[in-house]
Amino acid sequence: MNDSIVAYIDILGYSKIVEEHYGNDEMIKGFEECLKWQVQICDNLQKIKLSKEQIEHITKKKGIAREFKKEEKENLSLIKVRLISDSLIFSLEIPEDKKDDPKLYSLYFTIIQTVCTNIISHTGLPLRGGISIGQHYESASANSLFIFSKAYLEAYQLENKKGGMPRILIHKNLSEFINNQPKQDEDDLLSRFFFTDDQGEVLLHFYHNHFSDEVNFVLKKIKKMIELNYTGNKEDNKITEKLQYFAGYHNNRIKDLILDNVKVRELELNLI
Repeated sequence: MNDSIVAYIDILGYSKIVEEHYGNDEMIKGFEECLKWQVQICDNLQKIKLSKEQIEHITKKKGIAREFKKEEKENLSLIKVRLISDSLIFSLEIPEDKKDDPKLYSLYFTIIQTVCTNIISHTGLPLRGGISIGQHYESASANSLFIFSKAYLEAYQLENKKGGMPRILIHKNLSEFINNQPKQDEDDLLSRFFFTDDQGEVLLHFYHNHFSDEVNFVLKKIKKMIELNYTGNKEDNKITEKLQYFAGYHNNRIKDLILDNVKVRELELNLI
């Protein structure tokens, strides 16, 4: 049994949505479709076909379009995303010949970030979770999902016992594993995914490490949905506390990503 990296991530505020919207078929189907797409993200990415023009454009820039595409597909096949009620499980099997491949881990953490930001931008619900590494076995069929996993258990316990606010905690075993990966260059491919909070906990960034028009679009949606969630729950201190914590992360992160102060002000969360 190869080691795997396993993330357990919980959607905060799900139970309140169930209580308030049970019986609203349209809303339930919309929520289901949003989450279903996230779970199918790896399959969907593998089905993307590049046009001849796109391949030529990439080849001119990188020279390895076909080989890179094949490698990415192989790495995607090692990542599984499962949904159980309001919880997401991301598992990455680590083959022996890819143990020192930072591109594999970079893809895995990018998939988690993409799913998290998509869910937040569609629902306004923040997330909380844990990620660990260790032995992991899972088997899925049409009627069941069986998981027997030390990594899953550690990730679940991390989220359950230390999560609290909307954040994704990294288990110390995974931190050590990442720190021991071969460094490719000064701009380390993996370190950009993590940061240490003021409590000394190592966390996964929710947002990607680059800014683009697409990222700007998603961040605008996150701002809108989080502020709507906050406005609708001002009387619930538990919810507003979590949203204010997330707003602190969001505002600090966009200042790191964006040099344009005007854009920063447009995207900042104002929870008042």
